[in-house]
Amino acid sequence: MRSTKGMFFSKHKLLFFLFFHVIVVTGQESKKIKLPKEGKTVDLLRYAESGFGVYYSYADSLLYDKYLVLKDVKLSLADFHQLLLNENDLQVVPVRDNLYALINKIEKNKSIALSEVVVNGYLINSIKKDLKKTSFRSFNQEVLPGISDFDVLRAFHYLPGVKSPNQTSSGLYVKGGGPDQNLLLWNKIRIYHPGHLFGMISPVNSQIVDEALFYSSVLPTEFGSRTSSVFDLRTSRGGAANESFDFGVDMLHADLSQRVFLFNKKVGLRYTFRKSLAPLFSTPTYQSYTEKVFQNSGFSLNDEQNNFDFWDGSIVFDYSISDKTNMSISSTYIGNNLDFSSNSPSNDDQSQTMDIENLGASLQIHSDLSERSLLSSTLQFSRYDFFYQRRLEKETRTDHFLKQNDVLDLSADISFRYKLSDAMSYLFGYQFTQYSISHQIRNDNENFGFTLSERSGELFSNCLYLSSDIKRDRFDFQLGSRLTSNYTTPFLFEPRLNLTYRFSKEFQALVSFERRSQLLQQINENAAGDISLENYIWVLSDQHSIPVLFSNHFHVGLLYKKNSFVIDLDVYHKKIAGITNFSNGVVFNSADLSIGLAALTGGYSISNGLDLSLQKEISRFKFWSSYSFLNSKNKFEGINNGNYFNSNGNISHTINFTTRYQLSSFFITLGWFWNSGRPYSVLDENNGLLTLNNKTLSDFHSLDFSFLYTFLYNANYKLKAGISINNLYDHRVIINKEISRLYETANDIGNPRYAISDYYSLGFTPNLFIKFSF
Repeated sequence: MRSTKGMFFSKHKLLFFLFFHVIVVTGQESKKIKLPKEGKTVDLLRYAESGFGVYYSYADSLLYDKYLVLKDVKLSLADFHQLLLNENDLQVVPVRDNLYALINKIEKNKSIALSEVVVNGYLINSIKKDLKKTSFRSFNQEVLPGISDFDVLRAFHYLPGVKSPNQTSSGLYVKGGGPDQNLLLWNKIRIYHPGHLFGMISPVNSQIVDEALFYSSVLPTEFGSRTSSVFDLRTSRGGAANESFDFGVDMLHADLSQRVFLFNKKVGLRYTFRKSLAPLFSTPTYQSYTEKVFQNSGFSLNDEQNNFDFWDGSIVFDYSISDKTNMSISSTYIGNNLDFSSNSPSNDDQSQTMDIENLGASLQIHSDLSERSLLSSTLQFSRYDFFYQRRLEKETRTDHFLKQNDVLDLSADISFRYKLSDAMSYLFGYQFTQYSISHQIRNDNENFGFTLSERSGELFSNCLYLSSDIKRDRFDFQLGSRLTSNYTTPFLFEPRLNLTYRFSKEFQALVSFERRSQLLQQINENAAGDISLENYIWVLSDQHSIPVLFSNHFHVGLLYKKNSFVIDLDVYHKKIAGITNFSNGVVFNSADLSIGLAALTGGYSISNGLDLSLQKEISRFKFWSSYSFLNSKNKFEGINNGNYFNSNGNISHTINFTTRYQLSSFFITLGWFWNSGRPYSVLDENNGLLTLNNKTLSDFHSLDFSFLYTFLYNANYKLKAGISINNLYDHRVIINKEISRLYETANDIGNPRYAISDYYSLGFTPNLFIKFSF
């Protein structure tokens, strides 16, 4: 096999690639693809991007209510551009190879003031960013460093202010907020599953996601129930694409997806299925992942009597009731199963079983009542079930540990949007939510048995939300609020205000203040589980032992874009009230509030931070770098003398350098990542807690690489393959010191003892993938 280095630095091969690129570019204008007969312009653009391998940059308002009807469904790129001009008065302006900008035909030679500064091609072509949100679109055509096939949540790791201290896909800390303070949605279904391989792989298959929106600094008022950020993953509606079938496999799993249409494209059906390869054979990638995940656990999955498996499946049924009304039904199932047994030389028999499941469904109906009004309604439910048990047979006794956690989430939402004019619009909505959450943690042996924690609860919440968007000259003012009522808090008022000011077409600033609340959270139980990444439980607020989370957010953002040069700056201050102390290993019981509740104390968290990113494009190279500063501290009464101490997610400094090179069908990206170490606590000689998060681990850094090549690309089929390498120079350091509370004797209840374990970063991890589409 030829090396990548030799392929690109050989003189003759480089000349060949340049010649090949000229042929591809020349033939692009004449190549024809089949498009749907009619549809919204924005949907046809997405299909053209996929079919022609191009990208379009445009303001969202430019395509509002634009529609296309095709006389000939098989068009070349030049024909399609002419159709946009003739039917929608949209001028297509070449920006560079494969990238085009859309403007109104009458504005081609007129200087206009843009409504906002938008960065198209932020980091990679698939990402678009402004001061309020970041969106991924058509992302399966590109790769990021260390990601062979696109992992939708791992892509967010490269955004400044988003950190994954445990190197998992879904365990994201956003601007000082923990993973449980992030809301993950797929087609409005709330996802609680931590992700496959204990978070190493996203729980949602990117093949069923057409657009991914990320909000952190500014949350639209329709999003509640979390205090940190929102990951809104969506499958496109309507029939603006052709039928397709995709099959892909890498060194961790295989997946397939298909889209079919019925009844003249009035009905669409789309599904995906993904399955682990581990039950069949073990790959170097899988071994590297499991080596990291099962540190300090005694697990060995290379024995035929042990099994670890994961899978997920999703389906979307889409029905165009009329030209103005669309209905979509979505459902997903995500599962992980672990069955482990071993016999040690000391004659200790051990067996462990873990099942994690997330089932969800949603019904969405969107109706364009008029050119200026839209009515939307959503019904969704999500059920999360966690079951874990461990049985250890020793010479003198038998230890049995059990943990269960169940979450049922039901909600209904109806909203009405009205555009009064180009300068003013409104949103009104109502949400009803029901949570039912229960858990049990129990430890038994021959001499001692105790329910460490057991609780169940139910909560009903009603919320009215509204917002208005007013544009005046250089100002864009958004004012909104959420009004929530439930039995724990009769009235929650959450104002959300942000003001955008445009200094020029290239430069704008944002100032925002938001108040957010959260009625459920994760408690780190740290009791006796062997798997560090799953030592938490979801609990529901009762306003007594478990408070409601309240947060105040202040943000100042600056965005400057001049040609291909971009500067993005975000400065923030965030304070959260109601966080619970999990450092001491929480145990509590609803029947006797005195048991263990001294360790469960409501407290405060303060996070101050700065995120800065720079981007520059030179020829076919794109250079992107970011720096993040974070100072995040917690405070609890009776702990650390009531003084602030470093939070578990406090990583003070983070730096990232990424470069990307694209030549026709080749896509190469390289990224170097560095961050300062996490804080950790120290134990004394009696296994008691000596200091609290006042020490810092060693710095971590890693070099990641990805390569993507499309072999065949025409109107009927496409074949692509790629390779990724995480931690290219195999630099491994301790990224976490986990403290767990011991419960070996009855005396351990009143006199806490702890054990500390070191967890190392992911080592050199290659991955290969191939995908066939037709």
